[in-house]
Amino acid sequence: MIRVFSAVLAVVAGLAPAVADDDLAARIAAAGDKADYPSAACVVVYDDSTVVIEPSGLSTTENRQVLKILTDAGIRGQAVRTFDFDPVTNRFQVKRIRIHRAGGGQEDVDLSGLKTAPAPAGTIFWGGMFQTISLPRLAINDCIEVVTSKTGFNLAYLAGEDYPSPGPVVGAKELEPPMPGHWHDTVYFQGGYPIIEKRYTVRAPTDKPLQFEVCHGQLETSVRFEGDQTVYTFVGQDLKVLEREPRMIATSDAACKLVLATVPDWIAKSKWFHDANVNQFEVTPEIQAKVDEIVAGIDDDIEKIRAINCWVADNVRYIGNSRGPKEGFTMHAGPETFCDRGGVCKDKAGMGVTMLRAAGFEAYPVMTQAGSAVEYTPADQFNHAVVVVRHKDGSLQLVDPTWSPKSREIWSSRESRQYVVYGLPEGHDLAQSPYFPPEHNAAQCSASSRIGDDGRLETRMHFELTGYPDTYFRRGLTRARADDQRGVIEGWVARLGSQATLLDVKHTGPVDYTRDIALDAVVAVDDHVLTGNHTRMFRLPMLLHPFGGIFAPDLLEKLPEQKKERRYDRRLRATRLLSYTDTLTLPQGWTVVHLPERRSIDNDAAKLEFTVSQRGRELHYTYQIALKEQNVPAAAHQGYYEMNQALHELAEAWVVCRVGGAEEGSPVAAKSIIRQQAKEVTR
Repeated sequence: MIRVFSAVLAVVAGLAPAVADDDLAARIAAAGDKADYPSAACVVVYDDSTVVIEPSGLSTTENRQVLKILTDAGIRGQAVRTFDFDPVTNRFQVKRIRIHRAGGGQEDVDLSGLKTAPAPAGTIFWGGMFQTISLPRLAINDCIEVVTSKTGFNLAYLAGEDYPSPGPVVGAKELEPPMPGHWHDTVYFQGGYPIIEKRYTVRAPTDKPLQFEVCHGQLETSVRFEGDQTVYTFVGQDLKVLEREPRMIATSDAACKLVLATVPDWIAKSKWFHDANVNQFEVTPEIQAKVDEIVAGIDDDIEKIRAINCWVADNVRYIGNSRGPKEGFTMHAGPETFCDRGGVCKDKAGMGVTMLRAAGFEAYPVMTQAGSAVEYTPADQFNHAVVVVRHKDGSLQLVDPTWSPKSREIWSSRESRQYVVYGLPEGHDLAQSPYFPPEHNAAQCSASSRIGDDGRLETRMHFELTGYPDTYFRRGLTRARADDQRGVIEGWVARLGSQATLLDVKHTGPVDYTRDIALDAVVAVDDHVLTGNHTRMFRLPMLLHPFGGIFAPDLLEKLPEQKKERRYDRRLRATRLLSYTDTLTLPQGWTVVHLPERRSIDNDAAKLEFTVSQRGRELHYTYQIALKEQNVPAAAHQGYYEMNQALHELAEAWVVCRVGGAEEGSPVAAKSIIRQQAKEVTR
């Protein structure tokens, strides 16, 4: 269900006015020192932004921030200040940097020392820039005051057709907001340092009403009318640093933030996104010929979609090269991407839309947020672009060629319940991608094991993989050369023991997308058994999770005792089902005197079932783990912790056998032996 937060413009009387220069000294003096913020290198004394929105939707933001240094680490961290900007989409100016010395006095920094350079780039080259300046020598309890001005937006959105190529340009007349006539922003009221006070004021035309919501915290809010403007003010005080937890949800889903937009609703945003890209999907004869080749001999529509998606995923490399003003929400034209064989997510999605249309499907672009939520206020909260296919029955199917390299998944199982805005001509409300149950992401194994008289274990395993395990097996292999892939698998089965040897392995080809991965492996482990005078001890091989390092690395992390309870949700890679059965044959003359106890756990977060029985010389056991949610709610984390503890206890559980004699091999003696030897042995 889509989460809706109804924001009400509450008039709060008595909000303090913006800080005047002569009042700043008192605030600095009252800010405290290291004793008041023992874990912080700096503290934000005051942060004030005023945004003025023009009728076109373009805005100018004036920001003033005062930062107090508390430690030597703070001095080092603030010695050089850096400011990012994009010359295509905004105009940025540092107006003042002033040092308020701890002993009194002020020192204005000479802004002629500002240097402008291209921003570092990895795979996306969109012409971003930054300005940097070295500050005079700082001391503890000094304060840095910075005043900046920015007109425009942060991303490379649409601009006028006659806009020149990226480069420093004076003035803002060439700038244009991505959605004409509208403005949006997302403002965080928690950051890397504690904040004593942060203010955010928006001055908008009265005929351009602003909707907003405050998430994960509380702010004072006010609205008032001043002539032809409506003034919205938001104030946060004594804002602490977000205390992070291992594998927690995204910071944007936990930190106090303010989301604002003049856009009326998501349906309007959906229509705009469709119209912004409506001319980008031309099917040329070359594209049509390639699509005909890809789907030749395939009759099933889903398999056609899979074949096209896999082709785009594997043949359009992820690299962003700027088309100037046409970046951001505008996809590169299909023929361009087909020629370049490169692009970022939106361009790979555009190639997918183009090729799916060539195959006869009704396909459209989609905006989404990978890894975190989208609030219901229709501000741009997206970092990813994908594809949707509308089938003849009206159902919508999501397709993602960016997350699908070396994968059969049309829509990645790591994108479960992800928020999306379909770029449909009639518009569509904010929606979510489907939930993937554990069985969608399954690693199911049927094994047969044997222990020799010499203590050597030999295990034959047959795996059937789907979803997440299938994808990560393929990717793990294809990162290596073909002649090194056996060595990769040898590394995975090392979980069975340091002496594990891969005797034989066969599997589906990692780039054969017509079927799920099937894997057969034979592994031998010398010295798997600990030997006493009349006692033999060993662990059941499937409880050690062979291949778990590739199927479930997040699941196999052992949680410390103090982390039983959490404040924030735990984010896993995906839901999963691990299902193992094994029949282990013992040597003649071995008598079992101790088996691991049966375990059964079933709660909101996870399920674990383990059973073991003996029939003659054979031990039959089954082991199943189901992870029910990709994001484990904090309220359900104790159940996840219980499952995790049981998983690790089973991995360390011993089978004890008697091979002659009475006392050492008795059930009573077995428990004593386990206690003694388990302390000394690490497997």
